Amino acid sequence: MDDNWWGKRTYRIGQGQGWQLANLQLRITRASQEWQLEYHQPVMADEEQQACFPLPAEHPINKPVHLQRYLFDQTSPELTLLPRLADRSVVVRPMNPIIIPPGEKGTLYVSTPLWVAGYADDQRVPLFDLPMMRMSDSWFGSNTLQGSLCYATPVNGHTTLTPFTRRASRAVTPIVLHNHASQPMLLQRINLPAPALSLYRLHREDRWWTPMLEVIQESTRTPPRVRIESQADRNRPDVEMVQPARHPEGTLSRVFESLFD
Repeated sequence: MDDNWWGKRTYRIGQGQGWQLANLQLRITRASQEWQLEYHQPVMADEEQQACFPLPAEHPINKPVHLQRYLFDQTSPELTLLPRLADRSVVVRPMNPIIIPPGEKGTLYVSTPLWVAGYADDQRVPLFDLPMMRMSDSWFGSNTLQGSLCYATPVNGHTTLTPFTRRASRAVTPIVLHNHASQPMLLQRINLPAPALSLYRLHREDRWWTPMLEVIQESTRTPPRVRIESQADRNRPDVEMVQPARHPEGTLSRVFESLFD
C-alpha cells in the first residue's frame, strides 16, 4: 500500500502536485493568494482502481477536468491531505445472503471506499472533500417516506481478514452479529453508518480500519440493538486515529435491516 499520498506537504508558490487516488485524479497548485484544485472523477468507473500513487508533474488530468479555486489573503506553504469515511451511510449488500442461526454469533468484515479531504492553514473545515470512487445512490428505509439517502456497494463479506487485499482506498469495518432470538437472522443488507465512524490506521497490518459495529438481535419482535466500539483496537500500540467521525452524534436508527424466515 502506498502511504506517501496522505499527510502534510509543503508547496512553493506556483508548484503543483498530482495524485491518482483510486479512480480520482487530482492536482493541487499553490498561488500567492489562492489554492487551485483540478480533478477528474468518472461518473461511474467500469473498474475500481485500487492503488494510490503520485502523478508526474507533466502528467495531464483526464478530461473532463473540474477546476476549483480557493481564495486567501495570503496562502501558507502547507496543505494536508487526509482520508476520511463517506459523508452518507453506505448500504452494504453481501454477494450472497448470510444467515446467523439462533443462539449463534458471527463476525463479518466489510470494506467501503474512502474520501480525500484537503486542509489548508490548519483550518478545521476542509477546502475539498471528494470520493476516491463514486458509489451509486440508494434509499434505505421501510418505504419512500421513512428512510434516508445512502450510497450502495456490493461486497464480499469475509469472516476473516486473510482474503482481504490491502487497499489504500478502502477501510475495513468489523461487524459482530449476535442472534439471541429464537429464529434465524437473515442478512440481506447492512446500512453501515460511515459518518458516525472514526478512521484509524493499523500500521503493522498496513490497513485503514474503523471501530467495530456490534449488532444484537434479542427478539424477532424488536429491532436489533446497535453499538459502535468507542475506539478501534485500543490495546494495540500501532493504531493511529487519522480522522474523527464526521457526525459522532449521528443516529443509529435504521442502521441494520434483518429479514427472518
